Amino acid sequence: MKNEIVFVTHNTGKIKSAEKYFKNLKFTTYNYELDEPRSDDIQEIAKSKVMQAYKIVNRPCVALDTDFRIDELNGFPRAFVNFSLDTI
Repeated sequence: MKNEIVFVTHNTGKIKSAEKYFKNLKFTTYNYELDEPRSDDIQEIAKSKVMQAYKIVNRPCVALDTDFRIDELNGFPRAFVNFSLDTI
């Protein structure tokens, strides 16, 4: 289907955010929790997730991830946002 993006995630917030910003696209969503490597490199994490996602759906797809950096804290927490929220 034209203008369709296959999105692999278990996070409904990510789905809603993508639908909000890309209103002209249709999202086909696969509800699956992808493994996240222990890394502070968001590109490494995203690449790992999309490779896992591709193995699940066997076609081009996206797997969204992001980090958050506070300059005054030397970039903390980077890719460890959820861990930081759970422990601080």
